[in-house]
Amino acid sequence: MLSFGRVAALLLIGCILLQGCTSLGPSSVLADRNSFGETSNESAKQELLLNLVRLRYGDTPSVVRINQLVAGYNLEGQVNIGSSLFSDGFSIRANDALSGGVTYSDHPTITYAPIRGADYGAFLMTPLAPSEILALIMSGAPGDVVITLGVQAINGLRNRFDSGLGHPQSDLGFRTAMYLIEQLGNAGKLGMRFENQGENRAAYFVFYDNGKDMDPAEQRLRKVLKLDPTRREFKVVFGLTPDHPDEIAFYTRSLIQTMNMIADSIEVPEDDISSGRTRPTEAPDPSDQALPALHITSQRLPPVNAFVSVRYRDRYFTVDDRDLASKRMFSMLQLLATISDRGRNDASPIITIPSG
Repeated sequence: MLSFGRVAALLLIGCILLQGCTSLGPSSVLADRNSFGETSNESAKQELLLNLVRLRYGDTPSVVRINQLVAGYNLEGQVNIGSSLFSDGFSIRANDALSGGVTYSDHPTITYAPIRGADYGAFLMTPLAPSEILALIMSGAPGDVVITLGVQAINGLRNRFDSGLGHPQSDLGFRTAMYLIEQLGNAGKLGMRFENQGENRAAYFVFYDNGKDMDPAEQRLRKVLKLDPTRREFKVVFGLTPDHPDEIAFYTRSLIQTMNMIADSIEVPEDDISSGRTRPTEAPDPSDQALPALHITSQRLPPVNAFVSVRYRDRYFTVDDRDLASKRMFSMLQLLATISDRGRNDASPIITIPSG
């Protein structure tokens, strides 16, 4: 019959061996996928905000892709025995040796690739395709925010623009058209369809005919955009004005245009303005108050309620977590930035960092 000491020793050996055979893979997915995803998203938010602040101070934006993230795990168990464990007269004596251990290691490796050269220019300066803007709206994104950020003009009616680069305020017709498009879309009276044309995708505005008199909002939208009242479908093209009566022209913005517009309204200390480090804050035109806005504040102390915050020089720049409108607009800007990055491959240097 096994003695108590022999049973205890066997149990200890079994536990160590069991640990050594345990698989980490399945259980690690639940914890690490969310953790890495959350960290990656937070990093992208901070990079975008920092680039907005850099533009505000006349600095150069910098963009780095996370190309690869590899998580490696190792779990090992061992046991060392120096005794007559299985002899009839076994007992644990002072000169017997019984030891064991478990070793765990976690070594994630992250690969970064700075965006440089032609890819850098294309990422920041290529206007978004009108079809991508409309696809965002069709997927449920707030139309007023998407159009405010991504569209400079609709059929010649101009959106708000940085006064140092162009038109200082938006046209009344632009704001009217933006809200009518959203209103009719929410009511199910205006839709969109997409058509593949080779490598490109064409988008069409479609007014739904309900067999009754034309909706007053539709009448107003057609009047503002000067659309043919007899047509139900209009192709969306890139440009300031349409070339044909069955077209609607969307002059979309590049990412750098959108970022410059937002950067111009970032709150900065008066000392930085008076010393020439940055230009005066653009005062919003009263007629543009109805357009969505992104409020970014600055302060010397770390913020308490931050949706996203970065430190630039000696100040913290923050989007407040209690400002839902600004959070919504910042998140949509981040989505536009993701769409602008089409994942081109180039010969940029690769930075691989073992982070464990």
